[in-house]
Amino acid sequence: MIPHDDAALQWSLSAGGVTDSPALELETLFQEAVARHYDSVDEARRDDATIYREFYSRAFEAPAVKPYVCEHEVTAPHAAHVFSHAWKNGVWNVYQPLSFDLKRSENIRSKAFHWESLTRWLAQSPERPNIHLLLAAPSGEQRKAYDDAKDLLHASGTVNLIEEDEAMDFARDLERRIVAVGLAGR
Repeated sequence: MIPHDDAALQWSLSAGGVTDSPALELETLFQEAVARHYDSVDEARRDDATIYREFYSRAFEAPAVKPYVCEHEVTAPHAAHVFSHAWKNGVWNVYQPLSFDLKRSENIRSKAFHWESLTRWLAQSPERPNIHLLLAAPSGEQRKAYDDAKDLLHASGTVNLIEEDEAMDFARDLERRIVAVGLAGR
């Protein structure tokens, strides 16, 4: 007579049990009922788009810079990637924001290995682009994994690394370089 209740909370009979450690039992129940659902949530505290917006967008949206920046695809024999921010001064300068603000050190290492491999292949493109990775450090306790990731990316010799605390200097340098090329082209 009463329809099945499909609400998020459903009432049932009370249940009980006996335990030697209520605190441990509570933690176990919390892990089973609540915490396990958070493992499927994205691992990034700040994703690539967020760090671009927070730190690097000012560099590309400056009035002297914006007309020269465009999207560019680098194509190599075994890899291709579209960079949203690129400009050309005889050679393509391409920029990729990368957030390493991840919860797990294995995810930081995995992302570093992915980008080291991809940029190594892209550097073999006939156009030989200057690849710049715009980095963001972890806000948590994963500093060692981040330092290892930077060492890995730097060791490839195919990329320039810019860290978030260098964003203002990067913006000034980018504007200076683009203005110099723009004035020379007129």
